[in-house]
Amino acid sequence: MSSNSLPQLLASDGSGRKYFGPPAIPLAARIWVCGGESFLDKERVFAALDKVYYRRHVWVLTRTSKAGAERLAGEWAFRKGVQQYVFEHDSRRNASTRSNWRDWILAEQRPNLVVRFPGGDDTARIAKHARDVGVSVWEPYPRLSYTPSFNGG
Repeated sequence: MSSNSLPQLLASDGSGRKYFGPPAIPLAARIWVCGGESFLDKERVFAALDKVYYRRHVWVLTRTSKAGAERLAGEWAFRKGVQQYVFEHDSRRNASTRSNWRDWILAEQRPNLVVRFPGGDDTARIAKHARDVGVSVWEPYPRLSYTPSFNGG
């Protein structure tokens, strides 16, 4: 991937600065949170992430900037003092570009666990790709999960 096609990473210090490529990440418990924009159950997101936090003592949380479960995860991380890396979400990208983008995040951020909240096709693809490369995926609320069609974005 060329440097101009790398996902934009928002500075985790709240300054709003953007840069390309990941900063050095400590080898500690790292999770990637994915979920749909319409999953807005703050209590469930916080409860699930608390379980992971107390079992694995999460040091780093990776997410995109989109609304819903991922933004709630960011709020949880801020309250817990967990370092987070927020990747700029651009829904205008085509499916192929988004797939390369997810591959890059998995390769560079090296999460130990993906926490999948209910969501659509993109959420399902992230979980599938993570499993394909050997990363554990935990779905705290599988009965609420959306069944993806994989027929488009």
